[in-house]
This record gives sequence, C-alpha cells and structure tokens, in this order.
Amino acid sequence: MKQYLKIPKMRTASMRLLFSYLAIILAPTVAIIVIYITMQDALLNIQKEKAQNLSKEAAVTFNKELDQLTNIGKYISSDSKLKKYMDDRSEFLGTGHYYKVYELAKSYPDYALLNRFVKTICIFPAGDTYMIQIPQVIPNNERGMSTVAIVRNSETYETLMDKLYKLGPNNLVYDKSDEGQGSFLILQNFNYEGFGKEDGIVVIEIDKAQIKTLLHSTLGNDEGVAFLTDSDGDVLYAYAQHDRGEEPVPENGYWKDYVEEIGWSSGSVTINKVPTDYNQWSLITVIPRKELLSKIGPGKYVILLLCILSVLIGVAICLWYWNSRRPVIERYVKFTEKYPEKVTYQEKPTDIWKNFGGVLEHVEDLQTTVDKQYQWARDGIIRKIFYGSYDSEEEIQNEMETMGITFSVNLPCFLVKLVMRDSEKHEMLKSPEILEEALKEELTRCLPCCYWMINMEPFSYILVVPCGEDGLENRDLKRLFEKVNYALYSQFPINIYTGISDPADSPFAVSEEYEHVCRICEYAQYYKMRMPLILEDIPRHQHVVFPVELEMQLENTIKGGTEEQLCKLMEQVMDNYLKIPGSGPMGQNLELLRCIVLRCLDDKCGGEQSVRIMNQVQHVKTASDMERCIFDTWRYFADKKEQTDDQDEELKKKIEEKIERDFSRDDFSLVIVADWLGIPDKKLYRDFKKMFGVSFSSYLEIRRIRCAQEYLKEGRAVQDVAAAVGYSSDYSFRRAFKRVVGVAPSDYQKRF
Repeated sequence: MKQYLKIPKMRTASMRLLFSYLAIILAPTVAIIVIYITMQDALLNIQKEKAQNLSKEAAVTFNKELDQLTNIGKYISSDSKLKKYMDDRSEFLGTGHYYKVYELAKSYPDYALLNRFVKTICIFPAGDTYMIQIPQVIPNNERGMSTVAIVRNSETYETLMDKLYKLGPNNLVYDKSDEGQGSFLILQNFNYEGFGKEDGIVVIEIDKAQIKTLLHSTLGNDEGVAFLTDSDGDVLYAYAQHDRGEEPVPENGYWKDYVEEIGWSSGSVTINKVPTDYNQWSLITVIPRKELLSKIGPGKYVILLLCILSVLIGVAICLWYWNSRRPVIERYVKFTEKYPEKVTYQEKPTDIWKNFGGVLEHVEDLQTTVDKQYQWARDGIIRKIFYGSYDSEEEIQNEMETMGITFSVNLPCFLVKLVMRDSEKHEMLKSPEILEEALKEELTRCLPCCYWMINMEPFSYILVVPCGEDGLENRDLKRLFEKVNYALYSQFPINIYTGISDPADSPFAVSEEYEHVCRICEYAQYYKMRMPLILEDIPRHQHVVFPVELEMQLENTIKGGTEEQLCKLMEQVMDNYLKIPGSGPMGQNLELLRCIVLRCLDDKCGGEQSVRIMNQVQHVKTASDMERCIFDTWRYFADKKEQTDDQDEELKKKIEEKIERDFSRDDFSLVIVADWLGIPDKKLYRDFKKMFGVSFSSYLEIRRIRCAQEYLKEGRAVQDVAAAVGYSSDYSFRRAFKRVVGVAPSDYQKRF
C-alpha cells in the first residue's frame, strides 16, 4: 500500500518540474506570436505604401498633363492671330470669310500629336457663322454641329455657347450628358475688348482613354477599383479590375456605393486617396487586403515556419531537461519520506573576508558617485544663479550652505560668454573635447588671473573672471580675449562670438550680467562680429546704426558693383554714420563695416591678397583706414571677376567651335562636350545656360534647324535634310522644325 502511495507523489513532483519548465518558455512563445503578427503587418504596410506611391505618381501625372492643357488654352486664347481675326471678321464676306477661318485653323499645330491627353480642341467665336475644331473649319448649322464631339443632341450654337459660359470661365469641368456619360473639358474664355461679354471660348476635350490608362496604372495588375471623384465623392470616371477581368463602372453615384455592390466590406479593403490640384478632385484606389497579402510571397510562410520551429525547439529542450532531472526528484522524494525529521533549513553564514575585495570596489564606486553628484549639484546651483531662479541673495546663500558649496571665485567678477560656430563644417569640431582643451590652454596663457568655466551647451562656455586687486576692467578683458580669439582662429576654422559683462559685485547681480552677455552674443552672431564686445558696443539709438538695406547694398556692391557705385555708397556711409559725435556709435559702425568685409571674404577666401585684406581689416581703428580696406576688397573681387569673365569667354568659344563641328552627329549631346572639355556635365549644364542664355538642348536644336533651313532652300529632300543635321528620324526632325519655325518643313520648302 505504501509503495502504491509513493508513485503518485513522485509523479506529482516530476510533473510540477515539467510544468515549471514549460512555463519558462511561455513568454518567448507569446513573443514569437507577437513578432509573427507584427512582421505580417509590416509586410502588408510595405505593399500598402507601394500602392500609395502608384496613386501619388498618377496624381502627379494628372496635374502635370492638365497644367500643359491649361497652358495650351491660355496660349490659343491670347494668340495674336485669333485677336486679329476677331477684330477684322466684320470685313469678311462669303468665301473670303471661310478662307480666313481656314487660315486661322491651319496656323495651329495638331495638339493631339503633341499631348496624348488632348482629344479635340475647339474654338467657338461668339456670334460667328463658323467654328474651329483644330484643324477643321465647321459651319455652325445643324449638320456642322452634329460633327462636333462635345455637342449634345439638339444643341444649337447659341445654346452650346450659353452652356459653356455657365460652366466656365477658365476652369476644368465635367460636362455630364443625359445618357450618363460625360466629357472632361478645359474652358478658356477670350475677350479682347476689356470688360464685358466674352468674344468666345476655347474648349479642350480630354481623352478619356488616357484617364482610363492613368487609373489602370494605379492598380497595376492587382484586383481592385480606381476612381476619379469630385469634391463630394461622386464618381466622374472609374476603372474596375476583378478576377473576372476588366469591368466598366457607371459614371455616377457615390464611390463607396459601388464598392459595397461588389461585396467588399470596409475592413477587407485598403483605400488610398490622393487629392489633385484641380477642383478638389481626388484619385481613389480600392484594393482587397487579400490581394496585397498574396504579393508578400513565401516570406510570410518562412517566418511562420521559423516561429513554429522555435517553439518546438524550446519544448524539446524543456523535455530534455525534465527527463535528465527526474532521477534527482525521485531520490529527493525517497529521502524526505525516509528521514522527514532531518530536513531543516539553515542560512549559510556570510564570509565577509572572502568578499572584502568586492566591498572595496563598491566603496570606490560610491565615492566616485558622490563626487559626480557634488559636481552636478554645484553646476546646477551656478546655472540657477545665471538664470535668475532665486528671489534674493539670502536664498542663494542658504541653498549653497545646505549643499556645502561655495562660490569658487572672488567678487566682484566679470562674466564672459564664448559661442563658437563652425565656419566650414570641419570634421574636427564634431569632437568638442579637442576645442575645449585648446581653449583652456589659450586662456591659461593669456589671462593673468584664475578663472572658473562652465559648459552651458555644446560649443558655448561661460567664464567667471575676478576683477582682482589691480582693478581689471572689461576693456582690458576685451583686449585679452582678442588674443585668445586670434590664437584659436589660427588653429580651427571657427567663428567666435564673445560677450563681456560689467562687474558683478554679488551672486544675485550675476544673473543680470548673464542676460547682458547673452544679449551681446546674440547681437554679435546676428551681425557676424567676431571681435569681443562689451555692453557699450551695442547701440542704444537705432538712428546711428546701419539700416539693413544699406548693409546688404554695400555688400553686394563690394562683390559685383562698379567703382562709381561704391564711391557713392561710401560717401553716404562716411557722412551719415562715421562722423557722428562720440566714439561709441562710430566704433559700433566700424565694427559693422569690419563684419561686412569679413562676410564678403568668407565666400571666396583664398590667396595671399585675401589673407592680407583679412589681417588688415582686423586691426582697423579709423574711418579712413576702413574706407581703404573696403576699396581694396572691391578691387580684389573686380580682379577675380575679370579673370572669371576671360575664362568664360574662352570656354564659350571652345563650346561654339565644338558644336559647329559636331552638331550633325545624331549622338551629339552635352555629355560628349563635357567629356571633351574635361569638366562634369552638371557643371557644364549650369555654365552653358549662364553663358548662352538657353539650355544646351535648345541651342543645339536651333542650330540644327537653322542649317536645315538652308538645305531646304536648296531643294533637298526632307529625309536627307533630317539625316544631314543630326536627326535619327524625319518624324523627330519635323516636330523640332515646326516647334522652332512654326510650320512644317515641306510647307517651308514650298515658299522657295
């Protein structure tokens, strides 16, 4: 009986151990399931983003094409030939009238060949007997009206004009017919008499087949529906693609109604809506989620297999550990049953000497932490003093006594703020430690007294400098920090903006002086003044400071103006801003002029002359010396410009010779010229447009067409002329010729 009772107890202990092992892998199992679900959603989001990008590309194409059609309408409505016809049409009689309208119609190119979105372009002059459907001339009688694509049944010329005026003016509209099918029209009114009733209207009908192609591109080969809707969500045009194949969609009703008719619920589809630039119309694509999931491919199955495999491996490891520990459990159960009174629990005494080394390490870490906390507390109190967080000096003293902190310098003292900014995005300045070490070295060398420094933010430091027994003044500090700045300028490509306060005789007064040095540094950074400044250097009267417009005008004149312009500006500056009583404003304006010169030289720094002018302007103290430096800077830029102009002229001659020699090659391009000159093609593209006033392709096209005109005058065939001037096909030649000359090559040749 006892043996029978032992077996369940052993089995219970063993099963508890097994369940504990299995519980350990419960959390990883849940994590694996969450990872699988998350990865599936991530892959689905990637497919959604691809579908969204297709819709955005289609919207961009739609906007671009409609912009071109709008420009065509504006061009035709403002055409001088159309205006002349409207002014003179009262003089035309009989066949002469038809001939004039015919000449006007033939003067316009076939825009359907130039833009795939154009179906027809019609010109409807008000009160005329003819209308134009480029390139045809159609009478406005019943028979003629029946041939015009946009005319509905039983519409007369007058009712058509009234309808178009109501739809416009100058707008993209959807003209819906009684049968439910509509047309997309761009309307452009023209009125040459000023205000009043329009003289007529230009109507561009958009090819709906191209809109269908555009909507098809948003779906690709996926199952779904694409809509072009108005601002209310009503369908203007739609394209459906199911597993049954392409399916027409009625051009009416709300787009969601059609989706519900298909049987798609809102949770089973992905909807992408992209607005267009016209009439708040939108492109909407509806794609089933199962379609997007099917495009993920075998990746999701591989992930699922790995997840299941990970769980099975965890279970196998748990079973192996459980099986290997079963004998131990059995021995433990037998022992507790045999000697139940011997099983006691006793804490093991701690051996302090064995862990003495670890105790010492903990003590050292604790001491380091205390030192850091003391430093952080000290810096925090000093920052609070700077920011004026205390209401009285007693509050400052109480908190300092509580924290055991004393002010590390004697009062009164000066505050000096240094803000360093990278002038050339130098890699060295990504490590502030290098710059900080150099700054401390120069401060130790130049300052005659001890100082205390705190790093307020990256590359921004506050120095607390005591006045000392000798009565140090802020102007003395200004000269000392000029030496520090010059020393750092010679080592790093930086701009240093330095502000020096007045003496602060108490900790409470330090916050006021901190505001002053921050204001000085902000002023120095705004005007790019790299010289140390004190509060007296900041102007208090705006009428003695340069206007911003005059400052920018002087800078532009130094860089690219004439000597006469510079003389007039400097005469104005000398009379109005450098001859004011008192040295304060004059010194301030000298600093502004110094900064203007340094800004100019920063753009094109290089060469001995530039370095000489920069060193010279740093030590200018009088108005006459500053005027001389400004004229030296202007001569420096004038010499640079003259050298650049000579180089550009030589380069222009080389390019002209190369084009004249090789323009008849059909593979001739900008890249060939760039390789021949040995310069990047992007740089040549910019320089070419600057030198010639047009792009390379336009210049080459004009040169080829001018040569083709001479060949056509000689009576050569159009195909031969196209090959002779560098066109690989006569079709591209005809289009280019008509674009430049305005008529086809054959028509041009007939004139001669």
